[in-house]
Amino acid sequence: EAPASSRASPERLMSVGDLWVNDIAPALELGAATAFVDRLGRDPRPAHVRATTIQQLYPAIREWAAQPAAFVAAHAAVPTADRSI
Repeated sequence: EAPASSRASPERLMSVGDLWVNDIAPALELGAATAFVDRLGRDPRPAHVRATTIQQLYPAIREWAAQPAAFVAAHAAVPTADRSI
């Protein structure tokens, strides 16, 4: 469960991971930001940002750290099939 201080502002939390079911889905349910390492670039499930390596996510993680609410507003967590890449 998320800490009490973050429940009011779940976007202040970011889950970074490579297992969508374990790392990304629970965070999305809480309203937290997500950064998905999709190594093959084929998983269409939603995440705020995704890349094939963790290093490629660094700029997005820095953007989130600077302004969490603005980051979540700017990066809708939608399936990749719905995104224009």
